[in-house]
Amino acid sequence: MHIASFTIRIFLMTIGSDTAVIAVTEKGISLAKLISNEINADIYTPSKLGHADTTTYDSIAECFDILFHSYKNIIAVMAQGIVTRMIAPHIESKYTDQLSSHVMKLGDLQ
Repeated sequence: MHIASFTIRIFLMTIGSDTAVIAVTEKGISLAKLISNEINADIYTPSKLGHADTTTYDSIAECFDILFHSYKNIIAVMAQGIVTRMIAPHIESKYTDQLSSHVMKLGDLQ
């Protein structure tokens, strides 16, 4: 087993089941589906990509608003910059808010 696959599998087993996986591209959706199969997470994808087997959204900002208050864990399969902009309205300070300490860039594991 490749070390990245092993590391990802261990990480996914530790995050729990109250999880949403959100993706913005076709490649990201493929990865989101693999992740969801491992942990039984809900998948959110752009409605313009037409994935009937997922929950779709028209606005990524509105989707993050809902996910941030509805799920314990969010796995975002997209660029870190997008994630930072989407969660910024929901936090007051990186020093006082109780955000997850688990940030994993999958590209670094390959």
